[in-house]
Amino acid sequence: MGKEPKEQTPVDLDDIRAMYQFCFMFVEHIVEEQAQVVERKISPEAAAASDTQMLSWFCATMCGDNPKVAVRTKSTSEQIDARLRLRFSRELAALSAEDARHFNGPGTAAFFACLQFLSDVHQTLEALRWHADDNTEGDARQVHDLCVKWSEIFTNQKFPLVV
Repeated sequence: MGKEPKEQTPVDLDDIRAMYQFCFMFVEHIVEEQAQVVERKISPEAAAASDTQMLSWFCATMCGDNPKVAVRTKSTSEQIDARLRLRFSRELAALSAEDARHFNGPGTAAFFACLQFLSDVHQTLEALRWHADDNTEGDARQVHDLCVKWSEIFTNQKFPLVV
């Protein structure tokens, strides 16, 4: 008698704290990947390929289109995409005609937002790379703030303040 597959508890994408954890997990993946590049365990090209896979997985999950991750949300993937298209309308309008054509179809605004998130993660980690070892608390705060910012963007909610 084999084990029954364990049923997944759906990730509530409308819960800003769950989205924060989702964003933090993404950052952790990138940090671990960069450490492997530094240790020469993987090549920069392999890291870039892994980024692409992680980005696709993250975007599909966030839109509820990843069959491997159970999610719960009140929004359809079309509604999420429309909200993110509105949120990034200025950035999308600033793209060249050639680049803009990649983001005109259904689901592409959500992918654009995820690309912006990946870029923001890399920029933050690059800035932190040059910090002194005794600035760990400040670095942790920057990563926290990054995850708060993007969980707010992805959920269209304000992160609750702890008082």
